[in-house]
Amino acid sequence: MEVKIFPYTKVDGMRTKRDSEIMALFDQMVLDGTASIVFFAGHIKTREDFLKYMKDPGVHLYILAVGDETVGVTWLDNIVDKSALNHFCGFSNYWGVEGSEAIGKAALGKLINMRDETGYIFDVFTGCIPAWNTLAIEYARACGGVSLGVIPCGIWDSAKGQSVDAVVIYYTRESV
Repeated sequence: MEVKIFPYTKVDGMRTKRDSEIMALFDQMVLDGTASIVFFAGHIKTREDFLKYMKDPGVHLYILAVGDETVGVTWLDNIVDKSALNHFCGFSNYWGVEGSEAIGKAALGKLINMRDETGYIFDVFTGCIPAWNTLAIEYARACGGVSLGVIPCGIWDSAKGQSVDAVVIYYTRESV
């Protein structure tokens, strides 16, 4: 299965996707019941919040497709030197599809192998997943993520109104 990755960026001052297309990605998360899970910290609650966040210059959104079908999104933020936080959300049209982990692995592989004139842009992606989200943890591991451990009370869960344990995951060129 060929995974296509479309960056949401500006080219010659124009965005590569219309605002309505980006907000539709959030709408799909809402339909799938994943928006509140992915944005557990509570800072993204509406399609407008999502659009505003994805337009932030420090956020790099990538739309994932198989054929002509959008199957998910991934984005990088908190970029420091050659590391970034990685976030992901697969859409329900590919849940449970045999080989769906290959989508995540292909996307991560393409992103971590991006180069510019100085060499690799990134050496590592990290992420913190709430320990209660075992499906996301299993998926991250299946995509080449390595569990580093658990940080007690490591991330804020707005629905619970408290900090919860966070599983730290990292990805390198060697792991994906």
